[in-house]
Amino acid sequence: MAPDGPPNPAPPAEPVPAPPVRPAVEAPPTRYRRSWLGVAVAAVVVLALAAGGLVWWRASRPPAGLVMTLDAGAPADADLHRAADLLLDRLSAAGYPRPRVSVTGPHTVTVTVAGGDADGLRLLAQPGRLSFRAVVASPTTPHVDTPSAAAASVPPAVLAKLGAAYPAARDLTDPGQVPASALPALAPFGTLRPDEVAALPAAMQYAVPTITCAQLNGRAPGALDPAVPVVACERTGTEAKYLLQPAAVTAADVAGAVVELQAVSGWTVTVRFTPAGQARWTALTRAAVHYTPSNQIAIVVDDEVISAPTVQAEIPGDAAISGAEIDGAAARRLAAQLRSGPLPVTFAVSALTRGR
Repeated sequence: MAPDGPPNPAPPAEPVPAPPVRPAVEAPPTRYRRSWLGVAVAAVVVLALAAGGLVWWRASRPPAGLVMTLDAGAPADADLHRAADLLLDRLSAAGYPRPRVSVTGPHTVTVTVAGGDADGLRLLAQPGRLSFRAVVASPTTPHVDTPSAAAASVPPAVLAKLGAAYPAARDLTDPGQVPASALPALAPFGTLRPDEVAALPAAMQYAVPTITCAQLNGRAPGALDPAVPVVACERTGTEAKYLLQPAAVTAADVAGAVVELQAVSGWTVTVRFTPAGQARWTALTRAAVHYTPSNQIAIVVDDEVISAPTVQAEIPGDAAISGAEIDGAAARRLAAQLRSGPLPVTFAVSALTRGR
């Protein structure tokens, strides 16, 4: 028997792997990285949309507010405060946002609104003296009577400024019938200031073609005397002059005014009258039906004709004011003026600025 050999050696031990070394900052699994990436992209989109919304909001921001300073000359303190209260009522009724009216001095009032139309703001600060007058002559109705143009009633300074032009205009009746060859002799009338034009006889103001609507509309607002014949122009900027009888109905006859949008006539201001005013209005329309050469009635606010409708029949009810030039904003302004009644003082606009 062979001798026993040395025992079989044991198989070598497998090396024990070293534990993995974990990094100091462990990256999240891939699926979480993608998830966070999605959140980051979403956040960027949200911020971009927010920025875009901010830009859109700024672009659509309404116009900046208006600040208007009014000068009333030398009014009584009670009249100034009463005018400020009425003006605030007008602004609110006309739809101006966040109106404020403050008496800021012995003769000044400051008006602020958050936005709106500057020209409309000026109009609301005018006296708002309403009158209804029969039309004697207009661009569509010639004046056939000889004008009364007594030189004694005209200030000497105005006569001196006109010179020979004044006697040359005495016999004129219809501005549309004046030949072009006569216009140079009438040119001095075009140099008169609005207050100087107002000193001329009404028939002459109407008949002289070189007296313009710019001069007539430049008179102090509300300066027309309700008791005498006057000349007034349309507010539209045309050269349409009207020779008018004394006022038959005034603001004192008005009980209220409302704005309506009617299917046929469009934006309309319906004027309601007091009992006495209703009687005067009905009598005026009755006479206008038979009045020659015109059956028009002019509706005048301050110095300007806002409408001159033709009357076909007696009107026993309300007066309706409408026309192509009366839109929604104009209708609201007019109704606001008529409801408040005339301001007790006459303001001049000394400043009108738009805030930032």
